Amino acid sequence: MNGAMDDRTSISRSGPRTLAIDVGGTGLLRAIADLTAPLPSFDRISIGFPGVIRDGRVITAPHFGDRRWRDFPLAAALSKRLGKPVRLLNDAEVQGFGIVKGRGLEVVLTLGTGAGTAVFRDGVLMPHLELAQHPIRGNQTYNDYIGSKALRRDGAKKWSHRVRMTIKILNSLLHYDVLYLGGGVSKFRDKLISGMIANGYERDYAEQTFRQLEGFGSYGFPESHAASFALIAYASSWLKCHHPDVFCAALLNAQPMGFYAPAQIVRDARDHGVDVRPVCVNASRFDCTLEPTVRGNRFAVRLGLRMVRGLANTDIAAIVAARADQPFASIDDLWRRAGVPAAALVRLVEADAFRPSLKLARREALWAIKALRDAPLPLFAATSDREAKTVPEAQEPTVALRPMTAGGEVVEDYGHVGLTLRSHPVSFLREDLRRGRIVPCAEAMRACDGRWLETAGLVLVRQMPGSAKGVMFVTIEDETGIANLVIWPKVFEKQRRIILSARMMAVHGRIQREGEVVHLVAHRVTDLSDALASVGDRDAIFPLPHGRGDEMHHGSPGLDPRSLPPKGLTTRDIHIPGLHIDAIKVKTREFR
Repeated sequence: MNGAMDDRTSISRSGPRTLAIDVGGTGLLRAIADLTAPLPSFDRISIGFPGVIRDGRVITAPHFGDRRWRDFPLAAALSKRLGKPVRLLNDAEVQGFGIVKGRGLEVVLTLGTGAGTAVFRDGVLMPHLELAQHPIRGNQTYNDYIGSKALRRDGAKKWSHRVRMTIKILNSLLHYDVLYLGGGVSKFRDKLISGMIANGYERDYAEQTFRQLEGFGSYGFPESHAASFALIAYASSWLKCHHPDVFCAALLNAQPMGFYAPAQIVRDARDHGVDVRPVCVNASRFDCTLEPTVRGNRFAVRLGLRMVRGLANTDIAAIVAARADQPFASIDDLWRRAGVPAAALVRLVEADAFRPSLKLARREALWAIKALRDAPLPLFAATSDREAKTVPEAQEPTVALRPMTAGGEVVEDYGHVGLTLRSHPVSFLREDLRRGRIVPCAEAMRACDGRWLETAGLVLVRQMPGSAKGVMFVTIEDETGIANLVIWPKVFEKQRRIILSARMMAVHGRIQREGEVVHLVAHRVTDLSDALASVGDRDAIFPLPHGRGDEMHHGSPGLDPRSLPPKGLTTRDIHIPGLHIDAIKVKTREFR
């Protein structure tokens, strides 16, 4: 270790060459002498010893199990044998000198054969705070509670829980600014740093990465858990990178699950070049499926009938079985061959499932269904069977129905499929937002650090972690992308009602940028839910598969009642169950 220690045992970055030794659990005087013999010349020695140290003497050495170490003058004995001055400290204290930053109260906790602790204030060691032999629970010491014997005896799950409890105890006892967790990771330092440099990373960045890993040490999750999670994360990342179409279909078929709702999955897939096709009575099966495209190396994702809200599984099975290899020629044909009730057909109409193949818009399809019953009349059914074609029960006159507005189509998509392949709802409000000098989310996230601006979007997620000290993190979305918001406690308390209940909000604040991490620190929040409700009355011209969608599942239970939206807002995603809607209502996820 290229450093020196003064009378207060603090860090100095220049001075004589010091040999640092970590005795560990098996070090002996002769072994140390033999190990140092072939080394280059040095001026003095620093030793980290696993035990309680006072003035160069070993007070206790519990890991060695030999009473002869008790009150042994190890520093003097080694100095006499090697002919060099020796400074003897606890091993956790020595490790701490290599990692602390020298700012505030810093605590080092090492986990190995036993547990080691060291406390530094502004880079100065606070001596005699080795806690390894102190009781922590009943008659158990820190060594007994979180040492390697406890890990082998009680298993990784219980041991990890104990480590977390120990960290909480240390925090309540010391109120530290930084905690460093050390263990057996240090031996990989050179390999990691040299490998990162060889792959084009800067040395400073590589060393910073290692320090973060070293702080995590050999504690973290149990190795089996960490390895399993790493494998799943790698496999998922590889699949998403090389086969985004397969990845998208698989996630949609696994719903409900996880953090991301179908609308976010579909939007991300489309942003990465995946063609997502709407629900179709002649093409969709129960699950979302893959369909060939003109590009031979990638498939299109066809949304499955499972995406249609309120459509029973038995009706889906009947439709798929009746269709077989012969597509339905009309609504009446589907009704007769599949034998599903008229209510199931209404669900398909609401999901716009007759448009892709039969070219029937929602209103035209619903008009055709009004003439149907739950079952065909026996006479017409027998005639259809004899003629081997559908014989309609009545000849309906051609009626020109007024088409739905573009905004109304989007509202219906959200209400009955949970996502839209048309334009994003906020795109209908863009001109109004632009006149109010409200910039798109993507532009806000590209802005320079410190810029004041206002952006707006649908509220996707609200999070208030327990460790955030009252800070809320919000994610909003518009047609250009997402924006991440930081809401400080003062702003949150001042505008609690808007922040917790708004389905769409405008946020005025200052951009905070650190590298590629960008947040908008909120200064003022405005509720735009009324503007969002007007989307169903707006019109625009756009092709069918053009735009993006979004939704979020209901948040976790147990919120403060004051934090809950008004009781009238009981929708999931953006619809009122069982009713036609003309306004978009987004239910966000709450994490507190």
